[in-house]
Amino acid sequence: MISNPLSAWVRHIRGLNAIRHHHLRHLRTLPPVEPGQIVGIIVARDEILRLPDCLRHHRSLGVDRFVVVDNGSTDGTTEYLCRQPDIDVIYTEDSFAEAGCGLDWQRYVVSRYGFGRWYLLIDCDELLVYDRMREYNLRQLAEAFKRRGITFLHATMIDMYRREPIGQNRFRSGDSMLATCPYFDEDSYLLEDNSGKNLMLRGGPRVRLMSTPERSFDNNISKYPFVFWHRGVYARSVHQYSAAFSRRSPSAALLHFKFLDDFAPRVEKAIRENQHWNESIEWKAYKDSMPAISNPYYEGSRKYEGPNSLLSMRLMTPIQYD
Repeated sequence: MISNPLSAWVRHIRGLNAIRHHHLRHLRTLPPVEPGQIVGIIVARDEILRLPDCLRHHRSLGVDRFVVVDNGSTDGTTEYLCRQPDIDVIYTEDSFAEAGCGLDWQRYVVSRYGFGRWYLLIDCDELLVYDRMREYNLRQLAEAFKRRGITFLHATMIDMYRREPIGQNRFRSGDSMLATCPYFDEDSYLLEDNSGKNLMLRGGPRVRLMSTPERSFDNNISKYPFVFWHRGVYARSVHQYSAAFSRRSPSAALLHFKFLDDFAPRVEKAIRENQHWNESIEWKAYKDSMPAISNPYYEGSRKYEGPNSLLSMRLMTPIQYD
């Protein structure tokens, strides 16, 4: 993120101008959110499998209102969203890639729901976890950050999986993603110190299984899911390292549930539609590595048993609330 107010505002306006021709139809809009309430923004396409659990988890953390940009779903996602009591639904069939992989749609939502507010920015296959989350909800976390002058929370994406090979999950809409895929890599993540400025975490099962002697699979697992979005904030990408992620700054984790039953067909669909970053190069790599990545479980797998599982491994850091 960049914090020069003028530069950030100019870039924000450019992002909105890039989607001026997009048809964003408000299917459902509830009464305005109040100051201080937490707004969650999700961009979704055919996510009926993951949405119920994703919403349930983040409701428990204290999200007051969700705004979901439904990008042309055909699997019942749209109808499901419109039945929920706390979701505003915006529907568009325009290009995800043209919207900066959804970032410009996020900017559109922020422009309508207001600057100077905390937003939770997540995908349907992610569950945010952080230190003492059962004691402190997102509003209390925001208040603690405000006292310390912190305006966003860094999080590391931790790929979750189960013992059985992918495709044998038997996962159904409404099931718990964490109960289905409770394991993560214990020893494949690498914490890199960039000259004392940034701490960057790389690795996980995708790097472990998709790298070859000729080329290492390099995935960016750094995200910023909880942001106090004011006019001086601009995110070039959801994956961007920042000097704010240092030894002195708190970090959380996004438990990432890519490896459910639908992994293989989602890979084929992503390649076919070609709406993801850099000509969907990451999804093409998944297809090429499918035999290797089909069974992520190994001797270094560890069962997730709460935030302390990640704190003890330095995959996230403690948070000071007092």
